[in-house]
Amino acid sequence: MTTQTIPATCSFEDDWCPQAYLAEYYTVVQPDEIVTMSFLVEAAAVIGDVPELLEFGCGPTVHHLLPFAARAAEIDVVDFLDRNLDAVRRWVDGADGAWDWTPFTRFTVCAELGREPTRSEVREREATTRARIRSLGLADVRRPQPLASGSRRYPAVLCCFCPDSITADIEDWRRCTAHVASLVAPGGWFVLAALGGADSYRVGARRFPSAGVSADDVADV
Repeated sequence: MTTQTIPATCSFEDDWCPQAYLAEYYTVVQPDEIVTMSFLVEAAAVIGDVPELLEFGCGPTVHHLLPFAARAAEIDVVDFLDRNLDAVRRWVDGADGAWDWTPFTRFTVCAELGREPTRSEVREREATTRARIRSLGLADVRRPQPLASGSRRYPAVLCCFCPDSITADIEDWRRCTAHVASLVAPGGWFVLAALGGADSYRVGARRFPSAGVSADDVADV
């Protein structure tokens, strides 16, 4: 019998597969996403209406935008990988084979209303989210000016599991998080979610780094 060794860290440029990641974590609303989505519903209610929102580091997902879509007039979405943006673009366009985010939409609307939503309410939220997404673009969190489209600031920036999911170095995480925070306009909102205390996470047989972030680290940064 041979033993397969799973690498401690893989390369996003060479090893990342959006479909494998979606299948691993987003077939159903898993416990960690129940916590995350509940937090985002609360955050969206606190922030209220904003003219623009940036989601930084979306990966191949759209679900974290669902609580904000009814409140942000326009949404820009950026990520490091074209193939992640392609997965988002397929959903926005309603293309065949796009990932089904309906369980997350239903959870979001249920959390907002305090009751099970109707099919019409779920469809309406997804239609609103598609309509509010203004642009999809490239970004690199490792750069002091991370947006490929140029330097600008937003009244609200959403960043879920991005800087903490690309490095095992806590200081590198701090720098990258500061780069994203620099995109927040004065008096604006920065909504951040991170993997807690993880040194890596698995996608199939591949393992990607995480910075072991604690609640204290988030407060400090």
